[in-house]
Amino acid sequence: MSEVLDAPNKSRAEAAMLKMEPGQQPDRQQEIIEFLSRPETYGLAGSAPAGVEIIKTHISLVFLAGERAYKLKRAVVFPYLDFRTRAGRKAACEEELRLNRRTAPDLYLKLEPVCRRADGSLSLGGEGEPVDWLVVMRRFDQDMLFDHLAERQELSIPLVEDLACEIYQLHQAAQIYVDRGGASQTKKIITNNEACLKTYGGKNLPLKEILELSRRSNARLQQVAPLLDGRRDEGYVRQCHGDLHLRNIVLIDGRPVLFDGIEFAPDFSIIDTMYDLSFLLMDLLHKELYGEANAVFNRYMDLSSDLTGLACLPLFLSMRAAVRAHVAAAVRGTDDAAAYLDQALAYLEPGTPRLTAIGGLSGTGKSTVAARLAPRLGAAPGALVLRSDAIRKRLAGTNLFEKLDSAQYSEEMTEQVYAAMIDGARVALEGGHTVILDAVYAKAQQREAVSRLARETGVEFQGYWLETPLDVREGRVLERKKNISDASVEIARRQDDYELGRMEWTLVDASKKLETLEQTLIYKIKGDER
Repeated sequence: MSEVLDAPNKSRAEAAMLKMEPGQQPDRQQEIIEFLSRPETYGLAGSAPAGVEIIKTHISLVFLAGERAYKLKRAVVFPYLDFRTRAGRKAACEEELRLNRRTAPDLYLKLEPVCRRADGSLSLGGEGEPVDWLVVMRRFDQDMLFDHLAERQELSIPLVEDLACEIYQLHQAAQIYVDRGGASQTKKIITNNEACLKTYGGKNLPLKEILELSRRSNARLQQVAPLLDGRRDEGYVRQCHGDLHLRNIVLIDGRPVLFDGIEFAPDFSIIDTMYDLSFLLMDLLHKELYGEANAVFNRYMDLSSDLTGLACLPLFLSMRAAVRAHVAAAVRGTDDAAAYLDQALAYLEPGTPRLTAIGGLSGTGKSTVAARLAPRLGAAPGALVLRSDAIRKRLAGTNLFEKLDSAQYSEEMTEQVYAAMIDGARVALEGGHTVILDAVYAKAQQREAVSRLARETGVEFQGYWLETPLDVREGRVLERKKNISDASVEIARRQDDYELGRMEWTLVDASKKLETLEQTLIYKIKGDER
């Protein structure tokens, strides 16, 4: 939680909020805070606007002055950090600069000291002995923070898919740690969540629910402990962002920028990549942005193919919600805390995975329909969509939007793609996650392979074949924008001559409006056809 104060107009009571809590080392920070609160410190006196805005968090004060933001680490101590010394604060500033430049090099500019001149006055940089340290950032438009975009319903699906790409790139480049993470670190977080919920929830959060959450979390941990340790050994524990919620993402020049990653506690940021992603998914789900959460999830999975992480996802989502529950109880009261606690429990409810396949010739709307259905099927954050177009690009080692040459569409390559879809679906289903398969499925043996998978895994299965006249398919292909499919009008026309063989899947008229088609399939899948 943060508070924004206007330094020139703040009252004495507001100024007192900026002081350190009782029992902390004074270290002359109050004098530094007052110095940084004055416009003339930044050469802004007489300019418009001349004010300095101050954002307060539990560990930092951010002074917004002109085109810059100056972040001062507060001289505080918590179980996970100790900022009482200048050396400790400087080291944290250096680490913040290093880590956040990975994703926001244009925002994180430099480290700058607050110095004491020979006459005893303070200066920003310049000569004298450093008495504290600041992270200097480029200021950005606060209205472009993703939590504000969410409030204004401006988080489009393409935008959050771009965000998923940014997260994936961070994870891919991040340093690997094989001596952290795993089941033992997860156990510590669960234990800490219980202790914090009891401490900060007090009498306002039901003890019975807190204990039930701890019981379910430990039961799920026992199930996935070998998997967590295996993921650590395989390199999935990395130096991640650590605090990946909507308020730590900003839109700059049309691009999502991740900032304010955790630098002060390695156990919070050196984590499983799926646990890092789960914070954003949980935040979107808490705001009831189900389609956006599912879009982030599926685009990240398109890129990473991190199928083993799916079995851990319910626990990770629950842990993230539990963290938010005790933070909300500590700083905002119980309404939000109770909602987060309910959310944390709900994520651990046992679910029943199902398998759905959507086939059809190019332009019938398979991928659009799959994307619209996915948020409404299965456990949070909705069904995993395994799309042949994405898998083909990944097997070819290319960007999702790079057009492949004809060799990548050979019969041999196509068999590999369909086999990879079956293998991926098996891992996801056995991990408890609902799957939608999205491909042409023009051959009977390809469709039979899906039915066989459902029998072998013991899940409920529905297969749907979308039918649309050629002229409609041609129009849809021509209208595509930023689509990973390489299908052209020429390909759509050639497919009209395909011999499909015996069709056992349910035939669906896909020429109707997408909203109507979506409702039709939902009723069919959930057995509520009217």
